[in-house]
Amino acid sequence: MSVTQKDIARALNMSQSMVAGVLGNRKDVWASPEKRKLIFEQAESMGYRPNTAARRLRRGTSESVGLFVLHPPGASWNEYGNVVTILAQFLNARGYELNLKTFSDPDALFEGLGETARAGLCDVFILCASATEMKRQAALLEELKVPYIILGSLDDPESTAPQVDFDHNWLMERCVAHVAARGHSRIAYFGHDTQEYYARHLREGFNIALQKTFGQSCPEEFYGLTDKDRGKEAETAALGWMTLPVDKQPTAIVMGASDDKSWFGLEVGLVRRGKRMGVAPNQICVAGLHATDNALLFGDADAFSDINLLDLARELCETLLAPLLKGQKPHNNRVRVYPAIKALPSLQLLSYLDYKKSV
Repeated sequence: MSVTQKDIARALNMSQSMVAGVLGNRKDVWASPEKRKLIFEQAESMGYRPNTAARRLRRGTSESVGLFVLHPPGASWNEYGNVVTILAQFLNARGYELNLKTFSDPDALFEGLGETARAGLCDVFILCASATEMKRQAALLEELKVPYIILGSLDDPESTAPQVDFDHNWLMERCVAHVAARGHSRIAYFGHDTQEYYARHLREGFNIALQKTFGQSCPEEFYGLTDKDRGKEAETAALGWMTLPVDKQPTAIVMGASDDKSWFGLEVGLVRRGKRMGVAPNQICVAGLHATDNALLFGDADAFSDINLLDLARELCETLLAPLLKGQKPHNNRVRVYPAIKALPSLQLLSYLDYKKSV
């Protein structure tokens, strides 16, 4: 049997009118933030599914939130799967549905977005695309006067559109400060060779931090960028840095590339020159971005690991989407997320091999 609002009220020892008002986002029912959170969590844990068809007729709204993403044939779903799960669970507990559509090319997505918006099939859209496509999609929805939220950043400092993203400049400033606090001033950088918003601001943040901390820019030979073959390009960069004269080699590296291939390539390049990541003498101090749960192979490093779309999606739900579904304006339209830097797990394979040799 389906779970009812009465069942939820009984489980929480609350009145049914209170539970119904909160789950229905009724403006005439007040509840503290703590109580509202408790009701939504209980509804989700009990598998509550509201009668959305009846609500749509009563309210004259679609009770739907649109997420249109570019997903060419054969491409990996990667982070989107978890993002969709977070959004769907959040919306379902509030009586909304996630209208998810995938498209093979940007023009088809743009056309589908316009058709859906004009037909009034979604109350709010969540935009998640490249900088160029984001601007085009946002301009369309602005013209149609349809509410939207940006998962990421609209590359426009004047925009007042609701958006949630990491502060990329701040991330790099913290990385530089992290290795500088360990006595390093010869710091190399490895990141993405693209003009996308995130990559550009990571590079800018790194250079701004060097200027603030040491009054210098990054030497050309300390700058490593990756385009397609991330693992090989990271390995090549590390090999190049470690073949410089000893007093000219970087003693620390900041990673603006967060993928496993870049980190693996960096480790391999260092090991091939008899080096490894770490803070001990003759080791290379590394700090940066690391977007997966996979462990390092050889050494130790510190990084921001909670930096993927899933982390942004959680923040988007609570700070931007929740008020919009109630017909309210978000308290802050430009939300920035500041994760914590922490030690990455490591398999310490070289130490294990040294141990095996000793026994």
